[in-house]
Amino acid sequence: MPFSTGIPPNALVRSRHSRVPSSSAISLTFRARRTGDKASLRSTIENECFQTLTTKNTYVKPPCTNERSANLERRQTQWKRVALKRNDEERMADVATRHFIGNLSRIEIAEELGISRFKVARLLEEAIELGIVTIDIGMPGVVDLDLSIALQKRFGLKRAIAVMTPSPRPEVVQEALGRVGAQLLSEILVDGDVLGVTAGRTLSHMAHNIGEIAHCEVVQLAGVAGPVRENGIDIVRRIALASGGNAYPIFAPLLVKDRATAIALRSDPVIHETFRRFDGVTKAVVAIGSWNPPDSQLYDNARNIGVLDDLLRRNVLAEVAATLLDSRGQEIDAVADRSVAISSAQLHAIPDVIGLAGGTLKAAAVRSAIDSGLVTSLVTDTGLAQRLLSQPA
Repeated sequence: MPFSTGIPPNALVRSRHSRVPSSSAISLTFRARRTGDKASLRSTIENECFQTLTTKNTYVKPPCTNERSANLERRQTQWKRVALKRNDEERMADVATRHFIGNLSRIEIAEELGISRFKVARLLEEAIELGIVTIDIGMPGVVDLDLSIALQKRFGLKRAIAVMTPSPRPEVVQEALGRVGAQLLSEILVDGDVLGVTAGRTLSHMAHNIGEIAHCEVVQLAGVAGPVRENGIDIVRRIALASGGNAYPIFAPLLVKDRATAIALRSDPVIHETFRRFDGVTKAVVAIGSWNPPDSQLYDNARNIGVLDDLLRRNVLAEVAATLLDSRGQEIDAVADRSVAISSAQLHAIPDVIGLAGGTLKAAAVRSAIDSGLVTSLVTDTGLAQRLLSQPA
């Protein structure tokens, strides 16, 4: 049964009481030992016509020929080495259990076992090298369910997902949100959907992490404004390959200097075919650009063509695709005639628009996008979610 927040049941949510600390979770696995190894080797020795008399891993041969005697000696030596190795590995496991599970220091273990702390250190190192102890570091991307519910209710969102990350560094947040965004698409897309996407670093991570998703067409909603690896063309291509559907890219800049150039580009047959798909988009994933502080591909695009100062004077704070917004979420009609992107009206008509944005510096921009009504769902990190919830209504 889906969560009331609109969070899909498998969207990396463990439980209300299953939060993990901000540091990476570490689990230790000790390799099991099977007595079958000893039995197998003993059977081999017996099959070589040896009479086995055991005390503790000691074997005595019966009278045999010189050749068989030599073979026996070699096999006895082999078995003793195997037995010694097994005893050492059992000691490694014992020391590792005391250290990693029992939280004993190396000095405490040395005192308990009557060995030097240097021997303890060597046993721990060898236990990891031999795979007796394996260390698994939990990846970021666990959802804070309580915070997600609070975010969804406060802003009336269709779904809200607040992702815990081990670091606030932008590259860490972008990777974590990208993976959760990819997981979300695998949960909500159905055959026949038309998915619209914009561009950006976080969406690029989403495209790289995309797995099996429903068969759908993938439409680029805005032209190219950023580097090749972060532009919408590459993102559309990767997602379309995963879905098996058609890709509809936009091979043109997002923002151009004049209206005539924009009209000419939109008239190009390939771009026109993409624009025809805008009205049929059923779900969309969009980046949210911030202009104060600046963290936006469109911001950089505007600077490159010499219109940035004029837009800043008009108090642009955020953007979705090529729709500019002020601090109250009101649209600023300044570049619509010079952009190669989906219109504001067409964005509003999409039933589900998922904003994918993180980092506390984007809090004002994300709030503006939510207030505008362009974004109906949000995937963000817990730091930004807390900032949003601390803002006045």
